[in-house]
Amino acid sequence: MDGKKNTTKHDLVLYAWHNLPCKYKLNKGNIKLILETMFETIEEGLLNDEKVILRGLGIFYPGSYIKRVRHNFVQVNTTQHVTRTIFMWHKMFKPTKSLKERVNGAPDIFEAYNNSNEL
Repeated sequence: MDGKKNTTKHDLVLYAWHNLPCKYKLNKGNIKLILETMFETIEEGLLNDEKVILRGLGIFYPGSYIKRVRHNFVQVNTTQHVTRTIFMWHKMFKPTKSLKERVNGAPDIFEAYNNSNEL
């Protein structure tokens, strides 16, 4: 680890709860339900071999290993491995250009929130 704090689902719920206007009157439970539904929808799309496009955020791609032929030269035989699905998010997510610019050029969005709670 490089010492950076990882953002958890709980952090996302708290951030949304503190920053949504009061007119929506969403409690933490409702926000958590919305986030879980969103994650389940992304997961379902990937399991159905569909790419999931979230405008302004990026694209999640389903991925799979290709069938590979392995050679065992000691026993002089060839084995084939079947295709299997993988979910490696760092290789299967393509952020939008605007998100890349914001992440690379902007300070941590949760930093102000975390500093305000320390008071």
